[in-house]
Amino acid sequence: MTFEQAWSKYIISLKGKEIYLAYGKKNKILEVSDEGIKRITSNGNENFISIDVFEYTYNRVNNDGYISRKCINQEFPKRVSSGVIAILKEIHFIELTSNPELGLILSKTKQK
Repeated sequence: MTFEQAWSKYIISLKGKEIYLAYGKKNKILEVSDEGIKRITSNGNENFISIDVFEYTYNRVNNDGYISRKCINQEFPKRVSSGVIAILKEIHFIELTSNPELGLILSKTKQK
């Protein structure tokens, strides 16, 4: 499944929903567009994450099977990795992992 297909099928429907970060804190998704996502962070701040971060992260997981939060932060140093992970783990074939470190993996049991 391409990034655009996954965005349309799984991410756009998150508008208005609360999602949970890796450590149980929550974010509220305010808006989802072709430019990215506007959210309220667990600290109560409004924040925008560009679609470019999601596309990069999704493609790395899809192509390599895994991406770490550290890698996302190195590529996009605006401290958005926790939100990106929380949002992309809502796709049924992407899962949260802590092995070897916190990140996302392709599910071994669920098909794309």
